[in-house]
Amino acid sequence: MAAGKGRLDIIRFLLEYGTDKLLAEGTNGTDALVCACEKSHPEVVKYFMEKGFDVRSVSSEGRTPLHAAAEGERPDIVELLVHHGAVLDATDQAGNTPLHVAASIGSVHTALWLRRRGSDLTARNHCQQTPHMIAKSSLERRQSKSTERLVEILDWNVPLPGADADDRQECVTM
Repeated sequence: MAAGKGRLDIIRFLLEYGTDKLLAEGTNGTDALVCACEKSHPEVVKYFMEKGFDVRSVSSEGRTPLHAAAEGERPDIVELLVHHGAVLDATDQAGNTPLHVAASIGSVHTALWLRRRGSDLTARNHCQQTPHMIAKSSLERRQSKSTERLVEILDWNVPLPGADADDRQECVTM
């Protein structure tokens, strides 16, 4: 609860008095780090990482902190997690990578950050959908400039601004 509300003061108090196990596992199986990422509290995420919380942890729903940060549309938290060892193409129970999540909610900035770091554009979830397919489906439902940009970002045939052909190929094979 404190992680989801961004209450760093309460979190510090709880950890100081030995309730780290209680804090690490929420009542629905989602750990506090996943919750802080999902609710977009970078200061709490940083604190948890300083305390040794595992950025590769997986909730009972199969979500990682990186999936939660992608859903929260926070490329700054995504970057922080990857810098501390989060797996870029980790999959949840449905086979979705964080890039699939960013595509499904229309997060252009997060998708662009993940693509530039080499997230697998060809990864398929359990429904055999790539992030690009998800973005195209979203474009069909809601026409917008940002959704059009997202579809373009997730098309491996389209080079990113400032990227040459070698960069495009590197993104696909990483």
